[in-house]
Amino acid sequence: MSFDTKRIVDSWHSRALAYNELIARWPLFTQMADQLIDVLPDDFSGQLLDLGGGSGLLSERLLLRHPKTLVTLIEPSNNMLELAKQRLRNTANFINATAEQLQDLHLKVDAVLCNAAFHLMDEELVLPAIARALNSGGLCAFNLWGHSFDETANRENIVDWLSFVERATQEQGETLATHSPGIAPRTRSIQELKHCAIDSGLELDNYRISEHRTHARFGIEFAAMSDNFLGQFETQKRSEIIKRAIELSSGYDLRMSVDFVFRKQ
Repeated sequence: MSFDTKRIVDSWHSRALAYNELIARWPLFTQMADQLIDVLPDDFSGQLLDLGGGSGLLSERLLLRHPKTLVTLIEPSNNMLELAKQRLRNTANFINATAEQLQDLHLKVDAVLCNAAFHLMDEELVLPAIARALNSGGLCAFNLWGHSFDETANRENIVDWLSFVERATQEQGETLATHSPGIAPRTRSIQELKHCAIDSGLELDNYRISEHRTHARFGIEFAAMSDNFLGQFETQKRSEIIKRAIELSSGYDLRMSVDFVFRKQ
């Protein structure tokens, strides 16, 4: 399995501030984080690893409910990590590393959570590293976007948001260049995840599929995080096209996420 880790990290390094603003506007990111936190015991106060913690949303939500938890946030993007430090200040420890480098950090924790980032990781490397980091009886909970899991990949219903961008571009008397979708998602199956987990000493406890209703403008705002999106236009015109596309957008997406809970045997 080949992952272009550097390309992935670089892409989020450049989008860190825009992503931080996006997750503040769209409740589904908080909902997904809260659902992972829900799997912890009510009295949890142990050592916890926030893997691929981004700008610190999950850790912040976690500490509101479990203030005695000792949190270590691991994030490979320097820009994301700086935002996490600003958000969490002295309430967590921070490590600049990829999930795949977890195996070299020699950490021991009681739980590992990963919100909205596991689809970017190589589970064949990451799940064994998580298992080694977990104390006996510890748990690992992560989620996948619906498009990254075979049971949900064909059940999502996403509005064609690019059509609104094309209309906004035409109103400006311009022609939209071919849109590159970026890094293509890879679809996992429950069998693949269970196989990786069992070989690592983890056992699947349960998994749950959730539905999220988002306005069609979500797709536009997500794409607009990248400076390469509509990069054919100068900054002012690009901003005008994005603003107009959002005004034109209508309809709602049915997006899905899947929560997985594994326990150390």
